[in-house]
Formats: sequence, C-alpha cells, structure tokens
Amino acid sequence: MVVTLFATHYEHKLMVAARRWRLLVCYLRLEGIDICVVTPGLDDNEYIGEYGETVVVFESKSVKKNAGAGGQGGQARKVIHSPFPYLDVSALHWWRAVRNRRVMFHCSKADILISTYGPAGAMLIGLWFSCKYKIPWILDLRDSFQLPASYSFKPLIKFNSYIEKVIIGKAALCLTVGKVLADYLSDKYQHEFEYIYNGWVDSDTALIEKEEDVNPCFLYAGSIYEHRLGALKLFLDALSEEHNISLRIRLIKDYSGRLEEWLVENNFDGFVEVRPAIPANELESEMNLSVGVLVLEELEPNSWQKGTVTGKLFPLLVSGVPGVVIAHPDVELSKLASKAKGWFCGYDKKSTGQAILSVMGREKNDLDSNRDIFKEYHYSCQARKLLKLCKGAINEYS
Repeated sequence: MVVTLFATHYEHKLMVAARRWRLLVCYLRLEGIDICVVTPGLDDNEYIGEYGETVVVFESKSVKKNAGAGGQGGQARKVIHSPFPYLDVSALHWWRAVRNRRVMFHCSKADILISTYGPAGAMLIGLWFSCKYKIPWILDLRDSFQLPASYSFKPLIKFNSYIEKVIIGKAALCLTVGKVLADYLSDKYQHEFEYIYNGWVDSDTALIEKEEDVNPCFLYAGSIYEHRLGALKLFLDALSEEHNISLRIRLIKDYSGRLEEWLVENNFDGFVEVRPAIPANELESEMNLSVGVLVLEELEPNSWQKGTVTGKLFPLLVSGVPGVVIAHPDVELSKLASKAKGWFCGYDKKSTGQAILSVMGREKNDLDSNRDIFKEYHYSCQARKLLKLCKGAINEYS
C-alpha cells in the first residue's frame, strides 16, 4: 500500500499535533507501508525521514513568518478566527502544493490519501487531489468543525453545517481522536466516524529514578486557555488549603492573554510559579521530582468537548508519575484517567481536594501496571487499526 499524507504540523517534532502522525507513520512503516508526507516548510525540499518515509516540503510564507518571529513561549498573539471553519488562510499557503510537481507525482502514485484537520488547508488540498486522481481520501478530524462562541449568527451556522456535511461526505473514511467524539460527529453529520487515539510509546515510560522532593510541587506543562481558567482555579483553591506545596507551570503559550494578572487577582501568585517551556528530557526530570502532574479539561463541557482527549494524556498515564485531572466526570479524558493507578479526578471542591490528598499521601507503589491497563492504546495497536481501516476504505472505493 502507498499512502500520501497531508499534514500541516509534521516537522515540528515537539508539537502534540505533529506527534500523532509522526508516530502513526513510524508504526505504519514497520508494517511495510510506503508513505509520502506533504508538509509546508521554509523551502521546497524532499528527503527521507527518520522512519524511511518520503517527506516533501513545499515553501510556505506562513512558516517563514513564524520562523522569523521565533518560537518563544509566553503570551500568544490574538487569533483571528475565520467565520468558515473549513476555509481559512492556510488554504492560500497550501495552494502552493497543488503546483508542486513532486507533490503531484506522489499523489498520482498513491493508493489512498490522508488529510489532517486543522487548519483547513491540508484538508482541502487532500480533497482536491482525491478528485483529480480518483483516489480514496481519509479525513482525520482531530477536532470538530466548531466556531468560536462569538459567531452565533444562525444562518451562518446553518450554511457552514451544510458545507461541512458536503466535505465530510466526500471522504472514504473519517477519523477522530476518541470514541466519544466519534459518536458525536457521526450523529452530527450522519456519517460514520472511526477513532484513532493519540497513544503512547515505550519511551514514554522510560523515566529516571524518583528523588526526594526538596520543594514539593505539582507540575503543569502546556498552554493556558481562557475556557480552562475555571478548572485551574478549582485546583488552586483546593491546593491553597495545603501548606508548603506549590504549582509550577511550564508555559508553552498563554492563550488567555492574562495569566500573570489572573494569578495576582486571585491571590495565587504566592504559591504558583510560571516558567518557560523546557526540552522534553528536562521536563521528564521535573516530572519525577514533582508530587504529581496536573491535566486541565472542561468543567462545563458541550457535546463535542466531552470527547476531547489531549494528545499528552496516555504518555502521562504510563509515565509512572501520578497525577490529577480536573474535568467534568462525563468527559472521556476523565473516564480514561480514572482507570489508571495513581491518578485521581476532581470536578468540584470536595473531589478536587480529595484528589490532591490522594496524590500527596500515596504510597510509593509501582505504577508500571498502567502500561498493561492501557496496552491497547499503544501507537503500534492504533497504527494496525488504522491500516485495517485504510484497506477497507480502498476495497470499498474500488
């Protein structure tokens, strides 16, 4: 089988969005699948990737602009959302791929095409090449087509829903990141969705030996979003009742735009320290020194948010480090985490306080059993499932 994959985020190895398909590509290659990855970059280029896949890079002004701005963490620029979730500025950048002869060559030789969404450019170009070469096309919808709350104009929502259904209807197979979200999308678009989880690999469990806590703290590593400040406040309110323990935030981006001020306003600045993101090996060391790690999700989720499963969940669950998840109990992420030894979930003041105490007072039990509990979510298993789905899509198309 020959696969061509369109992925906006592939070369940025540390991004969660890049990790999903880099590791799926890795294990598909081990199954003997020929893969070409098409992705935007600084200049037109083609090379053999670390898993033996062909990587075709087409020049993108957007990538050059971001590279020029630097990759520093901190406060994020305000994002201007398109009123059409299936059509954004990325489509203009991806249009260069249509005129790239190497891209055309690899697409014409493929048995199946796969697009990742979002942003929308990779999705639209995959659909375009599918129509051009009469090749089955898979859409990996990592998130549903959802407009920000500021767009509430009902005719616009109705129009977008119609276009979304048309696009999804063109796909030979639709994928997403979890069962709950797949069920929601299947019902919303009346088109069956399958699910491939953002899994884990063996290296996620290779942690250094636990050391004694000098300054005990919980650790949160990631971005901060406005809609998750409520979950963060719930955790910090409970944490403030404990003495001599703090929260360290390794911040990638502050999408709320006001984290530092928010901490001061709520009197959390005395036991919360915000530091910049660090390389994975250094973060791994900090995880081992921490009391536990913190994962934030939705406290008042809508239907699609119940199915949001962050890509860092399974690596954390099998890491051997305990943790606390702050989320509504109906959120799939919360249900998955509750299966893990050493992990506890909070959704109100009482349960959050109990979760913190459970992590702090835990006996130093071996958490290796989590690897067996979540064995089916290993990327090798997810890749084999994807391969089976691809073969089925090809057979149905022909």
